[in-house]
Order: sequence, then C-alpha cells, then structure tokens
Amino acid sequence: TLLNAQALAELGYWRRNLDAKNIFWSQQMFKIFEIEPADFNGSMSQMESFFHPDDRYILQMDFFKIVSDNGFYNFQHRII
Repeated sequence: TLLNAQALAELGYWRRNLDAKNIFWSQQMFKIFEIEPADFNGSMSQMESFFHPDDRYILQMDFFKIVSDNGFYNFQHRII
C-alpha cells in the first residue's frame, strides 16, 4: 500500500486545504520532522517554518489559479 511504501522509503506527504488554509500531514511527515502530531497545529505559519527561507515563496503562490489551469501542482522544496 501507499502507507507501507512511504514508510519504507521514509517519504511523507502533505496537502493544503485551499479554502481553510490548513495543512494535513501524513504520519511519515511527523517522523521526518521529529515532532508529535499533537505539536502540529496545521497552520500556514507553522508549515512555513519548516520550509527553507528561499523556498517559502511557494506557500504564497496562487494555488487556485494553478489548480484551475491544469488540475494539480507538484513542486520540491528544501526543509529545515
């Protein structure tokens, strides 16, 4: 399954609710960042703190336009 593959590869994923502007993390993300789920509030400001400063612009992009143009957006960013 996808969950098993992520655990084996030590990869996580996150998704953003564009309307509510909250963030969801997969269980593997908590392991990657070494934090407990209870310590993650799902806010944009907290998520931004995990991005490398030079990559934080990604969170400010107009995702509504991007998604309406081609249905999805995939990017890579550095983490702290």
